[in-house]
Amino acid sequence: MGALGLKAAACAVAAVVATVLGGCRHRCPPSASGPLHRPPPLGRRLLVVAPHPDDEVLAAGGLMARILRQPGTVHVVVATDGEAGVNRTRAPDLGDARRGETRRALADLGLAPADVEFLGYANNSLANAWGKRWRAARRGADETSSGALVEALRGALRAAAPDTIVLPMSLDEHVDHYALGRFALLALLGEAPVPRPTVLGYLVHGKGRWPACGSIGLRSVPPLPPGCAALFPWTGLPVDRTFKAGLIREYRTQLGATLLRHARAIESFAEGLVVEPGRPAAAWRPGVRPGADRIAILVPRTPCLVDPAAGDRLRLRYFRDGVLDERLVTLAPAVDVRGGPPGGELVPARDVQVAVRRDTVHVVLDMASFRDVGGAVLEVVAGERREAPAWLLRWS
Repeated sequence: MGALGLKAAACAVAAVVATVLGGCRHRCPPSASGPLHRPPPLGRRLLVVAPHPDDEVLAAGGLMARILRQPGTVHVVVATDGEAGVNRTRAPDLGDARRGETRRALADLGLAPADVEFLGYANNSLANAWGKRWRAARRGADETSSGALVEALRGALRAAAPDTIVLPMSLDEHVDHYALGRFALLALLGEAPVPRPTVLGYLVHGKGRWPACGSIGLRSVPPLPPGCAALFPWTGLPVDRTFKAGLIREYRTQLGATLLRHARAIESFAEGLVVEPGRPAAAWRPGVRPGADRIAILVPRTPCLVDPAAGDRLRLRYFRDGVLDERLVTLAPAVDVRGGPPGGELVPARDVQVAVRRDTVHVVLDMASFRDVGGAVLEVVAGERREAPAWLLRWS
């Protein structure tokens, strides 16, 4: 794309962002039901990645039921035991109680015990696990490298061999949700299954409590979520509200009016979390252009993608010869690129060149260094704002 094309694309993105951010930061926006009438693509082998016991049903209870009726298979991975949540039943061990609730709800769906996997990480710990230290806290156990969580998710991918993966969006407001979505994308990158599965994202804690906010009727098609998440392409799956409410009632330790508001007529799933090679930049994603001697990543400069003036940085995490590596890009006041293993000392890296332009940030990877890498998880490390998107980029 030439300079004029890039400028036009950036202007279009900015216009969409202004529309999305205007007037809908703290509450559900007025109904805009059209985009959610399109159903998500349905496969026959579903993997659901959940941060806490109950998220699997809140986000995808209807989708799991639909897949099982085809008939198909469903595998669920729950990363933490949710032991820091509310405890309405005063259970003596909340984590164990919540595991039991998930087992009962999924048994009601028809899943066998072997179809549910609990990883046992500490509640509210996953954002720290994804961060600079790269250390993950286990409930009642010593810390371990966060690479162990990536490997556990890779193992689930191998075991389930899914054609559809449902995972938390990076724009969820809960720390465990937005971090686990990043871990899941990194695990998917590491496994590189063929054919590539469909990836769908979900929000449980969106802005203004979307999708469980009180201003939306439970029988109506929900509007697009407030904030930057509205830029993604959204799909909607009609579900049996009564059946889903019955599943949610199994989570007695958490049960309340807000939880039951997830028993909606539509389950909403976002596409666009994976960017394939050759895709241009859009309102919700960067563009990736592999060339003969370089890989160009173009990230529009907008409040919803990257904003150097707000202190945003970019981080790439990927596998090189089976070993995790990263590049951390500081954009302002001066460009600085550092690299090394996650959790280790990062040193200046020369295989990534960066140009901060008026409308876009150009990240150029040296093909000789990155040809065999195949792809990376690109995330915005947010400066003065909370919303920080992430994507799985592929260039081969």
